This record gives sequence, structure tokens and C-alpha cells, in this order.
Amino acid sequence: MRFGLLEVIVVLFVVAVLGTLAIPAVFSAREAARMAQCENNVRQIGLGVLTFEHPNRAYPYGTIQNADLAPDKRWSWYIGAWGYVLDGQIGLEIDRKKAWDTPANLAMTTHVRGENDEDVVGHAYSVHLLLCPAGPRLELPSGIGQTNYVGMAGNGLDAAVGPLAKGSGIFGYDRQCTKEDLRDGAEFTLLVIETGDNPGPWTAGGPATVRGADGDKLPLLGYGRQFGGLHRQKAIAGMADGSGRVLSDDMDPTVFLGLTTIDDGEREQGPRPAVDLP
Repeated sequence: MRFGLLEVIVVLFVVAVLGTLAIPAVFSAREAARMAQCENNVRQIGLGVLTFEHPNRAYPYGTIQNADLAPDKRWSWYIGAWGYVLDGQIGLEIDRKKAWDTPANLAMTTHVRGENDEDVVGHAYSVHLLLCPAGPRLELPSGIGQTNYVGMAGNGLDAAVGPLAKGSGIFGYDRQCTKEDLRDGAEFTLLVIETGDNPGPWTAGGPATVRGADGDKLPLLGYGRQFGGLHRQKAIAGMADGSGRVLSDDMDPTVFLGLTTIDDGEREQGPRPAVDLP
């Protein structure tokens, strides 16, 4: 059977139309898969933090405590909660008394028992759980892999500094927060949130892994902004009850800022009970 020029043109036109219709569907399916994986990541992080909280009766410090080091030189809360949030079956060989970016610590190694009970040595430079699948992979000067998930410090760029206060979030450099402190409820309090804005090493303390929200710099969510920017019009967050939540980039900033704090002051509250931290 021979086809004329008209038939060939019609066939090519139909193929082009079908291809045009299929491409957006493929991209949409891929984005849905990335968002599902991202939400699973924050849930796993949240469940790990809850597992830490149960025996310790408090959420992790925002950094491993070390009075001799500035917060951005200390180890991150991911290291502080190693074995709960990350793989405690793997031995991590580091010096916690020294800065995370000393040469010896940058060459950190992992040890795990092999099938024949031999000691298998490896490196923990990058952790898949701490990366948003939609985010770019950056080559950081330290050589340590980045994280796209930062702990929420509260309302204000300096919210991680100082003791718990009304505008505080869960994470602070030198403080711990308990479930009793979450006066708005764990399901209404942000634990972690993704960001594409200047992601830092997952081992580093300071803004690399703990951030407050700058309410004077709006909008807060979206590409090139403080949080989110890795998914189309959406940001993935983990709540203090271990659940994941999809936030819209155009959500009311006041509502978002309320989620960042342990007490946004909108509910009638009784006196806060005294809590003895471990």
C-alpha cells in the first residue's frame, strides 16, 4: 500500500499532537514522584526525631553542644541524633569535640560489619535521605554532601539563639524543646522544611541545618526565597508529629510564620508547666 503526501502529512501531524500532549503528562508524573519521595524523606526524618524524643524526653539540640565553638563550627543536629534520624547501625568515626570542618573530620569514615563479620570502611559524604529529589546537586567546598531539609528555629533570623521564647521554634543552638512546649500542638508546629536557598553540608551546625524565618522578607516560599523553591508552587515540610505536609507557595505568610513557632499566641493558653530537661 502506497501513501500519498497528504496521508503522510496527516500521520506526522497526529504523531506531533500526541507527542505534545504526552510530554506534559510525563513531566507531571515525574514531579508527582519527586514530591512523593520528598514527603517520604521528611516523614522519615520526623519519625527519627520522635524516636529520639521518646527516651530523651526532648527534641535534639540544634547543634551538638560545644561552648568552645561557634554554632556554625559545631556538628549538626543530624549528627547529634545519629542512630535515630540516620543509620545508627553504621559507626561514624569523627571527633565531636572538634569543628566539623577540620581536615580530620572532613575525611570522616563509616564502619559497618560485612557478611563475613569483617569491618567494611566507607565514607558518609552524602546521605540520600537528606536530599530533595527535585533539587540540584551542588559541589560544596567542604566536599560533604548538602541537605535540603533544615530544622525550624522559629520567627526571626536569630531565632535559633537564646532560650525558648514565644517566637521560638523547635530547634535552637543551645536549647532543647519538649512536647509540652508545643502549645499549638505537634501537628501545627514545623519540624523541618525543604529549601533550595543556599543549602549547606548536612554535618554542619548553624544556618546549614537550622534556620529561622525572616518575616520582614516576603514572600517566604518559592523559587529564590527562604524556603521551598524545589517543586512547582509547592514546598514540602515535616511537622513535629512526624507527618509530612505540602505547603502552597501562596499561603498566607502569617499562617506560615505561626507554624514556625511553638506558640503563635492565637489560642487561649494556661500557664506553661515547668519541664526538667534531661
